[in-house]
Amino acid sequence: MKHIFYFTWILFLLYELLWIANAREKIETTKKATKWIKDHKSDLPKSLSDWDSDAKSTLYQVLFIVIPVYVLKFIGLMSFNWVLFAAWIAFSFLFMMPLSKLFKDTKLYLPLHAFATIVNILVIIFAILNSYHLKIKLAELIF
Repeated sequence: MKHIFYFTWILFLLYELLWIANAREKIETTKKATKWIKDHKSDLPKSLSDWDSDAKSTLYQVLFIVIPVYVLKFIGLMSFNWVLFAAWIAFSFLFMMPLSKLFKDTKLYLPLHAFATIVNILVIIFAILNSYHLKIKLAELIF
């Protein structure tokens, strides 16, 4: 089970690397999708085939990337690296979400999300290395 868990993180690591390579395009797609959904909130098409391509892309990203990543983060709380996953969840909810909303329509939005992606990449790499090779007991270091 541990191997499946960390293999899934490797897949998400590849997604993060692809995201950072196309960060500006991904953010523009998300902004267009958000605007389209707000404009069509009262008469949102019931069939996905009628949705704007950017809105569909963003919906699929949320369903197949964002939600599974948060589920895996919470599952990670039951792993050897639970302290790392707890810190990562705190970083996401207490740091990134408020700053993301604060800088949503500014020039700092792209660097902020690039920074978060780099943090995600480093955390995933460290979690995998720590689980299989380093074996650093983070809970003993902190508590």
